[in-house]
Amino acid sequence: MKRMACGTAATLALVGLAACFSNPALDLNNGNFHIVQPTPLVAFTKVGDSLQVRLRLVNDNNNGTITSFVIAGVGSGISVRYDDKFRPYFTSGDTLVVPVDKDMQQYYVKGLAPGKWTFAATATANAGAPAATITITVEAKDLGAALSRITGLNPGDTVAINAPTGLVFSQTSAVTFATGTAVVVARAADSTQIKVIVGPGTSGVATLTKVGTAANAVIGTQTLVTTNALVAVPNVTVAPTTLSTAAPAFGTSMTVTLGGSLRFLAGSKISIGGRQGYILSVSADSSTATYVPIGGSNGNVTYTGIALSFLNSVALNVSGDKTATVGAAASDPNATSIATASTIALPALGTTSVLSDGGAVWTAGGPCNLAGGDGCRFYKIVVTATTSLGLELRWDNGTTTDLGAYLINGAGTALTSGNADAAGNQAGGPETGNWNNLAPGTYYVAIVWYASGPSAPYFHLGLKRNL
Repeated sequence: MKRMACGTAATLALVGLAACFSNPALDLNNGNFHIVQPTPLVAFTKVGDSLQVRLRLVNDNNNGTITSFVIAGVGSGISVRYDDKFRPYFTSGDTLVVPVDKDMQQYYVKGLAPGKWTFAATATANAGAPAATITITVEAKDLGAALSRITGLNPGDTVAINAPTGLVFSQTSAVTFATGTAVVVARAADSTQIKVIVGPGTSGVATLTKVGTAANAVIGTQTLVTTNALVAVPNVTVAPTTLSTAAPAFGTSMTVTLGGSLRFLAGSKISIGGRQGYILSVSADSSTATYVPIGGSNGNVTYTGIALSFLNSVALNVSGDKTATVGAAASDPNATSIATASTIALPALGTTSVLSDGGAVWTAGGPCNLAGGDGCRFYKIVVTATTSLGLELRWDNGTTTDLGAYLINGAGTALTSGNADAAGNQAGGPETGNWNNLAPGTYYVAIVWYASGPSAPYFHLGLKRNL
């Protein structure tokens, strides 16, 4: 049927003429309402937040009709509430009037739990129209009280972080705390739990990256924090220590073993009474060091640059719980001349050996005038293949003094650069240097004393073989 639309044209009112027109499209525009149209069809919100979904029943020309909707199949992680105050428009005229009838309805959807949830909407004006299914992904605002333990922790203890229902972690999620350091040691196969070992000083909430909803783990990945927090894990203040001897003889080695999950690192240092000695080697599990202390050392064993076994990226400087006293200095009687010099065995590649001498007699004159020296001691080394040696010279004579280490030939002439004699008076050194690419042959080490001290020093020369 063709419909007619009529009205009175204001400009023709004077002559009493009525204007009518025919619009064959009105039937199409006002019938066949068979599409439930949600806006939006897919949306995201967070737990505790709401979003608005508007529903219309429309035809193929997107014209709407007055209807209500039946909401069904609401997922357990959302709630859907009708907004009876919503009006899509106001009629115009002399006054604005809120329309009672409307061709659009509005609903508030609130996030209750993380996950991917749906609900269906069916129009009462056309129950045969297919229901629209609206999908809502609810993301978490935080991880809740996800930390399994927060008090009474010690360095090295394990804390589990449990994903709340509906959330999952990534297998590459990173974990950080407000302070300190934690190391991930385990991840659940289903990505619902991460275990970390906490280091000293760790405290506060945990922050985890790449957190997703279990139903939609890739879309909407988040960085979230826990709502419970670690009470500060104590710092390591004392290193449990076991000594092979508490009274090592001068120039001899001892073993120093760390307890409490502490380990030596490549750059670790050990001192006795504040005086740093030489680490010759470290055991395979890094818990025990073979160590030559400095003569005259007496006091507490302390450590620089050790670490917890599970956290070797964090170096610790702490005292041990043991003391040691090094025996009286011993003197090599053959060190007074090149002719009688004792042979020093060179260390194996990558290791260190230590020459220790009491230096009771220092030879003056001749080769001992190297760089203005007042006296020296001599030692022989035999090189059988091209060799490079790193030097570290330490000493003591009760006050500051100055020593140097030179490589010389049988005539007392210095043979190479890299001698250890760059600094002046010091209270024990070190003087350092490098003798690089020594060709096979016989050499002599001269320890030179610039006699500014009140008594003859005893000394230790560490030789590390690098080639």
